[in-house]
Amino acid sequence: MSLSISSAPPASGLSEWVHIPTPGDHYSPGTGSAVITIVAALARVQTEEGAGTPRVLVSKGTQNGYPPYPAGRIQESDFPPRSITALQKLADVILGRVASCRPFTGGLYLELAESLCADFCGVLLVHNQPAAILPLRRRFPKASLVLYAHNEAFGTYSRAETLKIFRAVNLVVCCSGFLARSLWAKVPKEDAHKVKTILNGVDTSSFFPKKQNPRRGDAALNILFVGRMIPPKGACLLLQAAALLHQRRRSANIPPFRVRLVGSSNFNPTDPLTPYERSLRELAAPLGELVEFLPFAKRDKIPSMYQEADIFVAPSNWDEPFGLTVAEAMACGLPCIVARRGGIPEAAGKAALYFTPPHPAQIADHLEYLLTHPKARRVLGARARARALELSWASRFKCLQHEIQQASQTLNTQ
Repeated sequence: MSLSISSAPPASGLSEWVHIPTPGDHYSPGTGSAVITIVAALARVQTEEGAGTPRVLVSKGTQNGYPPYPAGRIQESDFPPRSITALQKLADVILGRVASCRPFTGGLYLELAESLCADFCGVLLVHNQPAAILPLRRRFPKASLVLYAHNEAFGTYSRAETLKIFRAVNLVVCCSGFLARSLWAKVPKEDAHKVKTILNGVDTSSFFPKKQNPRRGDAALNILFVGRMIPPKGACLLLQAAALLHQRRRSANIPPFRVRLVGSSNFNPTDPLTPYERSLRELAAPLGELVEFLPFAKRDKIPSMYQEADIFVAPSNWDEPFGLTVAEAMACGLPCIVARRGGIPEAAGKAALYFTPPHPAQIADHLEYLLTHPKARRVLGARARARALELSWASRFKCLQHEIQQASQTLNTQ
């Protein structure tokens, strides 16, 4: 079943692109999935550039109740979404190590791609799932296969299995150099050239600075966090920093501030609070009305939340491969305080203040500086916007298009 959103054939000489996200994902701004956000952005730019309209494969029924993104051509499979059991996942790992096949996970992707012809000779972009590569290569021997890595995905793979996957794939795209380096350590030297870094982008036309009205001298400055409410995202570190800052206000001339935390443990704002979410509220209780919690919000609501803020904090307490929220906040011209972890420094460059988690006192020091220095907020905000413009999705698509063309030419000359 095909749900056409905006459709155009590839321009002359260009291959058709097909995105294969995780089976069961909704191709909709109603989900907070970073992968789907990236697929939708690339689809939009590809269409605008006249390079054809890509297909996006989804499981049967996943779009019900979810308005689609306005770019790309959704193609539903005849198979409804299903999950594999813990036992099947374990079997996949064992079979992967013994026989280099993961039939349960791979089967999900074959179901998703069942509508494609066996002689498909375009580009298949498989998002975040190495187990899909070998079965897809067997079914579509003429296709250009691209593994698009958004996270570390080879943790359970043996060297032999990894070798077979890299021999079957044309290109492996990593969203940061940090992620690419982790892969290079596992890949045979003769296949390392297939790993390319293409930083994620940001929609600078949807995320942009809002002209601020003159602020009253006693108005509180707004500090923002956006992300899932899970321990690795580090919301607790921001709240600890806010508590330190609140204590300092008793003896220092620090302007009033408020902290807004936007997000839920998953992408359903009505789910009950998890133990971690309850612990965050307990941590914030002494600060009273200085802290506001808002549940997960749909994509179209997020830009205005950045625009209402004065400072953005990304306190990630794990090696986040990139950090889309950092790019979005920078696009809105916000001075940013970010963790020096994973690929976040590649996203922010020299346009942010850094701290080393888990050290909330460092966050508090940066917040105090920005709260007490309006000029520094303006300068850092302008620098952030300039950095975001370097990461436009148009530039990201051109990088991806170039690498795919190069990989195809290399394959054709072998």
